[in-house]
Amino acid sequence: MNCYRTDLTFLRLLRECYFHPSRDAVFPSPEMKRMAHTAMLLLWEKDVIFLFGKSYGRKQIRRTMILRMMPEHLDEAVNFFVLSQELTTVGSSGRTDLRLRDPRRYADGHTVRAGLRRCGMSDYYPYPKRDPIKNYFPLPNEIFLLGLTPGELAVYSYLMRCEDRKTHQCHPSYRTIGKFVHLSPNTVAKHVNGLREKRLITTENTEIVTRRGEKRNGTLLYTIRPVEEALRHFYEQQMQQLEAVKDQEKVRKKLAKLDRKRERAG
Repeated sequence: MNCYRTDLTFLRLLRECYFHPSRDAVFPSPEMKRMAHTAMLLLWEKDVIFLFGKSYGRKQIRRTMILRMMPEHLDEAVNFFVLSQELTTVGSSGRTDLRLRDPRRYADGHTVRAGLRRCGMSDYYPYPKRDPIKNYFPLPNEIFLLGLTPGELAVYSYLMRCEDRKTHQCHPSYRTIGKFVHLSPNTVAKHVNGLREKRLITTENTEIVTRRGEKRNGTLLYTIRPVEEALRHFYEQQMQQLEAVKDQEKVRKKLAKLDRKRERAG
């Protein structure tokens, strides 16, 4: 099939299939139908397109559009576009004004992936494939219930990123931690003490032996404690504070009672 006949086949598909008058009700407005028609023509004339790391040449694009693409795929694309845009009619002329909505609300990619999968582009995926163990680190949800300061949260997050998943230990220096969380070594030390007081970590002193055989103090060895221990300690502190407030309230009431007695006696 030569290019001329291919073009004629595509134009006939557009006229008799995708944009046949019987499908006018599928499009939200005549302007949307014209926009979709223009988009199809532009896609047909593309030399290459890039979809999240993979390129598709003109021959592959045209073959997909003729042999695999269906009107339902265009409908899904139009629906996705409508979701990501806000159509408002301006004035009595009926002119359509397109205002972009927040794309994050509709950027999950599920609709697009499903449509492209049915078109034969099944390897489409908007996010890189990454190992959940090597490329990510866990952060317990309960950490946000413990009243950590921003600095403590940053230091704790970096320790979680560095920990050995089997031993739950790591040993970065204050300087190294500060480099990645943008804090001075002294500030890091203060936040480490705060995490230790909150029972989120324990620390141990280490020693290193220099080439001359001299023993020197090494970096601290951090052990990440189970977050349940920190939660238990936090709630115990909350109860103690509550009891202290109750005791203070009792003392205040007793003093007020004594004051009233003295006033009556006087």
